[in-house]
Amino acid sequence: MFRPEKMREVYVLGLRKDREDILKKIQQLGTIHLKKTDISDLNETPSELIHDAVQSLEQIREIRKLFRDKTSIFGKKTEKVKIDETGDAAFAAVSKRYIGRIHNSAKDILKSEKEFEDKRKAIEKKLDLLDHFRDADIRPESISDNRKFISGLGIVSRDNLKKIENLCDYRIADETEEKAYIIFISKKEDWKKICHIIDRFDTDEKSIIECIRDLRKDLEAIEKQITYTDESAKEIRKEKAKILAYEERWKNIKARLSKEKLLGRTEKTFVINGWIPSGNLGKLESIENIAVFEGRSKTEPPVKLDNPSFVKPFEKITKWFGLPQYREIDPTMFIAVGFPIFFAIMLTDVAYGLILLTASVFAYFKTDDEDLKALAHILIISAAATVIAGLIFGSVFGNFWGFTSVLDALRDPIRILKISLAIGLVHINFGLGLNLYSKIKEKSKDVLEPLSWFLFEAGILAAMIGTETIRQIGYAAIALVFIYRLKDGITGFLSVPSFFGSWISYIRLMALAVATSWLQFVINMGVTAAAKVSIILAALVFVFGHLFNMSLNVVSAFVHSMRLHYVEFFEQFYESGGEEFTPLKNEKKYSG
Repeated sequence: MFRPEKMREVYVLGLRKDREDILKKIQQLGTIHLKKTDISDLNETPSELIHDAVQSLEQIREIRKLFRDKTSIFGKKTEKVKIDETGDAAFAAVSKRYIGRIHNSAKDILKSEKEFEDKRKAIEKKLDLLDHFRDADIRPESISDNRKFISGLGIVSRDNLKKIENLCDYRIADETEEKAYIIFISKKEDWKKICHIIDRFDTDEKSIIECIRDLRKDLEAIEKQITYTDESAKEIRKEKAKILAYEERWKNIKARLSKEKLLGRTEKTFVINGWIPSGNLGKLESIENIAVFEGRSKTEPPVKLDNPSFVKPFEKITKWFGLPQYREIDPTMFIAVGFPIFFAIMLTDVAYGLILLTASVFAYFKTDDEDLKALAHILIISAAATVIAGLIFGSVFGNFWGFTSVLDALRDPIRILKISLAIGLVHINFGLGLNLYSKIKEKSKDVLEPLSWFLFEAGILAAMIGTETIRQIGYAAIALVFIYRLKDGITGFLSVPSFFGSWISYIRLMALAVATSWLQFVINMGVTAAAKVSIILAALVFVFGHLFNMSLNVVSAFVHSMRLHYVEFFEQFYESGGEEFTPLKNEKKYSG
């Protein structure tokens, strides 16, 4: 729980004729992180199936363009489709026919959609252009070409109007800040000099009104064609669940086949080298027709975090910073405790906590996305902690329905400041304690690194509150720490003010708590003032004011809670840099 799951290096030996079957079983087991063997292998032509997988996945990628899901992230749960567990070759034959047929239809639909969309945009652009000439008195014959002259409608940049003055006659029908819409006539020899400046529009010797009428008819026809094409696309969208299941099966096949390059081979045998969690070794050994040997590699094993289910979502926060190294302490459990507390202190309102709790519970049960589910879980715990903090601070929409309690962010900022600094001191020292524990366990020579900070703090405390003798001892302890720090030169010396900087950073707990409360106070004053004008206005100020304040401070509390862990807490003991445990396994999100 406080360290990554223990790993064993294994070598799996089998006969080459059983390789495909054994690799499938290992993929079904889903517990081995494969790595390249140091055993020389024979050259082998890649399986034809890998080419089929790449081609089919590319076709499905094209088909997926038609899905264009407009549903919310809180839409219906993922529908699973049962795919017969036939052999890869049989599945490939069925899939290529099915996916190939749909891909051909999808390709035609996508091509038609693009053509129709391009036509629609072109027509809409012409209509927009003609709208600028609608009120101009223009006869069709006045904008038609002859042997000597070029005439018509055009768009020209206002900056270029002076450039065409001596080369054509024009009248401005309409203009904007950047463009002028002109009716022009020019000699053919002059037109060659200005044709790159004027964006000409041809009306086919029709009146402006006739052009607009005909273009609108064309637009209606295009819209009907787009609707018809979309109906065809809907038929393909009905197959979405099945297509996604086929895609998942192909991805599983590709994942397995792509790992074959990591295997060691001889003429009659093959060997797999990888890492497996210790608890799963027995399951691996139960696979038939293999021999399993434990390795003794000096390379660092991959990292698989091992936490209880209620803590597991907080692994996201750990991973955003970086996984621990294999022999390093996993900070996830400490984040699961510290993060909600910091979040609650900064948001600190019963009503805000209840609103966030309701929204998070709704999101948790409605979404099927794993990342969103984890985020909702984190917010549920943080929101519940916020309700408790709100009771301690006596805040329900600030002082709107407030009550007397232990603390008041408006009246007791100094007390909250002291509490914030006390929490910071505990948090930092806990990190130093973890550092000391790790150094002792590893029998490291750097054990004095965390110990020096404990001595430094004890020296300051003794110098502040001790007797004369104790104070002298405290001064000596502080001096010793400074001398010890000088071993790292100027960097070591600067680590002392940096330590205080980390501690002072926890003032943000107080700052955000007070900021939330003061904004609530201002909003509530606005509600009181608005109530004298209108109850509806007061309600609008109340709802939108508190929603804005809550949204702003939920984001701030989340970000600053992470920062206090990433910068101030992790700095004391955490290095990160571990490689994630990524076993060869079958994904089963869409296929049953």
